Amino acid sequence: GDVNDKNRRRVALVAELWKDGQALARQVAPFVPNKHLLLSDPRAEARTADAGGGTCRIEVFAKSLARFAELKIPGRDVVFSDNYFDIPAGRSVRVECPTPDGMTADEVGRALVIRSLWRSFAPGAHGEAFR
Repeated sequence: GDVNDKNRRRVALVAELWKDGQALARQVAPFVPNKHLLLSDPRAEARTADAGGGTCRIEVFAKSLARFAELKIPGRDVVFSDNYFDIPAGRSVRVECPTPDGMTADEVGRALVIRSLWRSFAPGAHGEAFR
C-alpha cells in the first residue's frame, strides 16, 4: 500500500541484495525518525547450533520489526559477527560467535539476551531484554 500521514510511523522500507539464493545485504529505512516509530514487541527468538571449530551459530527471528537488535551473554565478553542489526517482520538474521569456554550451543541459547529499540521506548522500559 501507499505510505501516508496515517501509517508512516508504522511502516519501513526493507531493501535486500540477494545472490545465488543468499542475502548479501539488507537495509531498513523508516519514513520517520527512529524515535517516532510505532514499534511493537518483535517477540524475538533465537536458535543456536554448534557450527564447529569452537563457533556457535545463532539464528534470530522476529515477528515484527526488531530495529537495532543487540545480542549479549551476561557475564561473558563475546564478540558477535554482527550486532545492532535490523530484523524485518517474519525474517531472521544469522550471527556467529566463538562459543564461550565451558558452554555448549544450547547453553548459549538459554543465556542469550536480545534487546532492540522497541524495548527502549516501550512504556516502563529501562533496557530490559525481550525474548
